[in-house]
Amino acid sequence: MPSFGTDRISTHQQMLLSLSKASEVSEVVSLVETDTNYNVFAETDFPDANFLERWLSNHGVNTFGWGIGKAKPIATLFKEISSRQSVLVKNSETGLIRRYVRVIRVNVKQTMGKGKHRYLIEGSQEIEATGQIRFRNMLL
Repeated sequence: MPSFGTDRISTHQQMLLSLSKASEVSEVVSLVETDTNYNVFAETDFPDANFLERWLSNHGVNTFGWGIGKAKPIATLFKEISSRQSVLVKNSETGLIRRYVRVIRVNVKQTMGKGKHRYLIEGSQEIEATGQIRFRNMLL
């Protein structure tokens, strides 16, 4: 387990720090696989969305409200896992299940002169599964 400049933090805290610094899902998988308290569940573990839903339910995750209103459906999580954008990680001691997602941030800046800049922002995004529009107004 990598140390982040202190030996006062627990192995669990070190794991979380390592996970937060991982730039790709594959790095999360390799970091978690080195600790026997964590089990990684990825695209090969879930053959379809129904299996994923049963698995989550069997592990204490209430999926009743998923896909209702603004909540994303199970199919969206399944697609995300299947396309290797995320993995589920279970702590074998606590039973806690977490989703780790690969996030890419890009800042697009145009220099206007005299120290002024313009930035490209994401105004909104469409949620594929539901067709809903989510207004973001944030840097990419």
